Amino acid sequence: VVELLFSDNEDAIFASIGKIAHLNARDYISDIKKFLLDNKHDNFKTILIFILMEQKYDKEITFIKNGHTYQVIPSNLTEPFEEKEYLDVVDILKHYNEAPSVIDIANEILNTLQVRCFPESVIEGYSHEFVAEILIFFAHMHLQEEVHVKDYELLKNNPNDTNELLNKIKEILMA
Repeated sequence: VVELLFSDNEDAIFASIGKIAHLNARDYISDIKKFLLDNKHDNFKTILIFILMEQKYDKEITFIKNGHTYQVIPSNLTEPFEEKEYLDVVDILKHYNEAPSVIDIANEILNTLQVRCFPESVIEGYSHEFVAEILIFFAHMHLQEEVHVKDYELLKNNPNDTNELLNKIKEILMA
């Protein structure tokens, strides 16, 4: 299991993590900690943290993700799709007067952002309505529809936050 975790082959790494998920991760914790400190494989690190959360690992671990160093106790973390802020934005999106495909894409973008930013959240620091509106804006862009910030009240009225969050989301999605 451990040899595959440190492979250069992403399929092998994924297979190793899949095996660890069905075993007691504590038996592999020194190797998991070593993997989490590597400067690559951020998506796999997220999966390993989720496994440690699921297995209620209650000791502090350090990991590097998205260029940031985090010290967390996995059992104390909230899953990104259970955070109140996330659920609020999902609820706001449900009530938008938009085509279902636009709402679906906005939710997909939100889910991607939640996982890629975890244990942080791109939602923090912004009103939930603002985040929902910017996700709708992005969804229209994804559909290659012509969109303008001036057509969105919250985006138009908060140009600094709009530019900041638009750039942040683009950076995260392009990583």
